[in-house]
Amino acid sequence: MCCWTVEALLLTLAGLQTVMGKGHWCEHTIQQKVDRVLTPRLQLEVSCSEVYQYNTQGWRLDVESMRSKHGGDDGIALYYQQHGLKALCSLYKLPVMESQMLNKTVRACCEGWSGQQCSDGVGTHGQCYSTWSCAEFPGVHNASLMTMEQCCGSQWGLSWRNASGQTCLSCTYTLLPDSQFSPLVRGGLLSSVRTPQGSATCMSWGGSHYRTFDKKHFHFQGSCTYLLTSSTDGTWAIYISTVCASAGDCSKALKMMMGLNLVTIHHRNLTLNNFHVPNGEPLFQNGVSIHWLGDYVFVESVLGVRVKFDLVNSVYVTVTSEHLAATRGLCGIYNNNPNDDFTTMGGIVSQYAASFGNSWKVPDQQNEVLHQRH
Repeated sequence: MCCWTVEALLLTLAGLQTVMGKGHWCEHTIQQKVDRVLTPRLQLEVSCSEVYQYNTQGWRLDVESMRSKHGGDDGIALYYQQHGLKALCSLYKLPVMESQMLNKTVRACCEGWSGQQCSDGVGTHGQCYSTWSCAEFPGVHNASLMTMEQCCGSQWGLSWRNASGQTCLSCTYTLLPDSQFSPLVRGGLLSSVRTPQGSATCMSWGGSHYRTFDKKHFHFQGSCTYLLTSSTDGTWAIYISTVCASAGDCSKALKMMMGLNLVTIHHRNLTLNNFHVPNGEPLFQNGVSIHWLGDYVFVESVLGVRVKFDLVNSVYVTVTSEHLAATRGLCGIYNNNPNDDFTTMGGIVSQYAASFGNSWKVPDQQNEVLHQRH
C-alpha cells in the first residue's frame, strides 16, 4: 500500500513521464483562454471602392456573406463586373473580446516523443516553410533538413515541421537575432521616424533596376526567385522571378500571396487561385480585385497592397502607411529611412546590392533537389 501511494504521488507531478505500454506520456500545465464578448460582431454594406478606407478602421470583407448573397465566387465576380463602381461590398468588424487565462493540466507526449501512442521518437531536423502553418506555396519550394532554431533564425522562415511528426510549429519574430523585427520593438521605431506618408511605392524595371519604398535606387541582376516584398507577419508576400525564352528574351514573372489568395502572372497569363483570368476582364473575389488599364494590370488587396505590372519588366508595389516598419525583401524596410534598406534576410545591413539581393533568394525546386541529394 505504501509503495502504491508513492507511485501515485509521483504520477501526479506535472511534467513527470508516465509509461503506458510503449508510450511516453507526461502531464503538462497549459494556459487556456476563456473569452467574454464585450461588443458583438458588427455588419455594414458600403461601396466596394471604399473598402480600403474601412479596412484601415478595422472592418473586414465579409466574403461568406457575399458568396451567400450572390451565389458563390463566380456570382460575386459577375455582380462586380455588371455593377462596376456601383457595386456594394459587405463588411464586418470582429467582436471585442475580454480574455482570461486559466491553468489546465493535460496529458500529452513527453518532450522528444510523438505519435498517437507517444512512442515515436522525434528527431531534431525538419522542413522550414516561408509561409505560416507549414503551408506549401505553389512555385516556391521550402528548405528541409534544418533545426527549428535555424529555420526561425532566418527572416524567411515562418513555420517548421519536424521530419518525424506532423506537428507544425510557427516561428515568432521575437526569436530573430535582429530585434528591430520584433512586434514589441516595432512601436519604438515608429517614434523615431518622420511623419509617415499615406503610402509608399517600390519599383522594379529594366530587368535589374530597383527603387525601394524609401526611394533608394540600386542595380541587381538576379536570375532566380526572390522575395520582392512581404509583411513581416507573413500575411502577404510578393515573389519575383526572371523567365527567359529559348530565343533569349527575358521577362519578369510574379507570384503574389494575398492572405489565402494566390495570384500568378507571366506574360499575359494571369491566374487567381489557379483559375485563369481572361485578359481585360475585371474581377473582384475574396478581397482581391484585378483590373486592366492600357498595357498594365492592377492587382489590389484589402490588406492595403497594390501591384501594377506591365506584364514584361516594370513592377510597382504600393503599400499603405499601416505597413510602416513592417515590410522586408528587395523593396527594403518601409520606414522613411533609406539607410537600412539593404537589410539582408539575416537582419544585417549590407553595404553591397549584390549580397543584399542574393540574401532574399527564395529556395526553389532546383535548390531543393540539390539539397536532398547532399
